[in-house]
Amino acid sequence: MRKLTKEILAQMIAQERVKLNEEHDLQKVAAQTPEVDADQFAGSLANKIDYIKALKIKEAKLQRSLQRIQEETARVKEVLMEEL
Repeated sequence: MRKLTKEILAQMIAQERVKLNEEHDLQKVAAQTPEVDADQFAGSLANKIDYIKALKIKEAKLQRSLQRIQEETARVKEVLMEEL
């Protein structure tokens, strides 16, 4: 455990002062940014949801295709093992 010396305390205060200045700067930036209504983002949100649904359908098709390929690979391996 470290002792709280005058130097350490001064360093901690300086760090907190820097953090407070950064938060104040963020508030200035936030005040300058324009507000946008949620209805402007609703369309893009719906599009993203539709895209996710389409990707799930494509994923299911690819999984079925992969399963068929794996089954065929297993059959070929069985035939190959029988021939040896």
